[in-house]
Amino acid sequence: SNLVYDCLSTARFDFIINSIPQGNVIPSRGLRQGCLVSPYLFLLCAEGFFILIQATEDEGRSWECNMLDLVLESATCSCSLLSIIFLRAKINDCLAMGKILEVYERA
Repeated sequence: SNLVYDCLSTARFDFIINSIPQGNVIPSRGLRQGCLVSPYLFLLCAEGFFILIQATEDEGRSWECNMLDLVLESATCSCSLLSIIFLRAKINDCLAMGKILEVYERA
């Protein structure tokens, strides 16, 4: 079971119209903007991603993998982080990173 997802999927949004409950929605994914848990969730997920990269290196893969982290500001979000991964143009490195991203996506 996905512990992080289980902890976050318990949010529920109720619709109250004219002081009368009209139903609710339980989101299946994501957090609402401004959620106080969001920065911690981001750090936890980023750490998981770096552990996957480290595990691949521990298995004997030697590659040049560099990351560029950009902090962006926009009208709708005060701060968001964009990570760009740079690899040498070698098919084996790209395939290895593809496998890491598949595992990360499933988590």
